Amino acid sequence: MSFSTDAKLEVLDSQIDNDCCSIAFLSAIIKCSGELSISAGHKISVSIYTELPTLYDKIKSVIEQYYGIECEISLLEDTNISKSAVNNYELGLQIPSAQVIVVLAKYFNVSSDYLLGLKDY
Repeated sequence: MSFSTDAKLEVLDSQIDNDCCSIAFLSAIIKCSGELSISAGHKISVSIYTELPTLYDKIKSVIEQYYGIECEISLLEDTNISKSAVNNYELGLQIPSAQVIVVLAKYFNVSSDYLLGLKDY
């Protein structure tokens, strides 16, 4: 398994019972496989890439419970990349094609170098 997947599985098992734990949880998930952006109108957007549906549920629950913000969770449906392919990429069982890397980089608004682990930003 990849470091990202290991970290996600570890935080899924963690118990979140206060604001500090919720901040740590969300920070870990965003650091491993996400992006946080703030628009000019002070709208905050968080994008997280994972194949683990339970992680989406936990993220939504934490945000709503600890911050009182209703959130919408959306999956990578508009990329036409199968869930099994995403899971295989995440687990290191399959290497994405150049075309898939370009699609994912555009979807997350990051460079392909970032997706390939060649750059930290």
